[in-house]
Amino acid sequence: MRTSTLLKRLQSEISIQSSLSHSNILQLFHHFQDQANYYLVLEFCPGGELFHHLRSQGRLTELETVMLCGQLVEGVAYLHGRRVMHRDLKLGNLLLNAECTHLKIADFGLAKTLQSADEESGTVCGTPNYIPP
Repeated sequence: MRTSTLLKRLQSEISIQSSLSHSNILQLFHHFQDQANYYLVLEFCPGGELFHHLRSQGRLTELETVMLCGQLVEGVAYLHGRRVMHRDLKLGNLLLNAECTHLKIADFGLAKTLQSADEESGTVCGTPNYIPP
């Protein structure tokens, strides 16, 4: 890590993701480092990103949409119940199983754990095209 800010972000990502256990959250199994790199051993999602799936398929059926949106809501509800804000939800951070029927929320690099349920975060972060006005 070239800066202490990046190292702190990685440490936060590892801390948050390793504390989570839900069927719609990508599991972090292990992490380690060598002289040059940090490694995260993550659950394998052979279906890839929902973004790429939609680009190749063109669209989801109504049933697929209901099923995947329901799983997304369950995952976000779990995160919010643990006071975790993902802060970068987008199609590229939603991964799929081989059959593209099960969704996992991934990439906790910008995630933040709040100290209380009524705490707010005023930090502007995320992917520019996905940040709400």
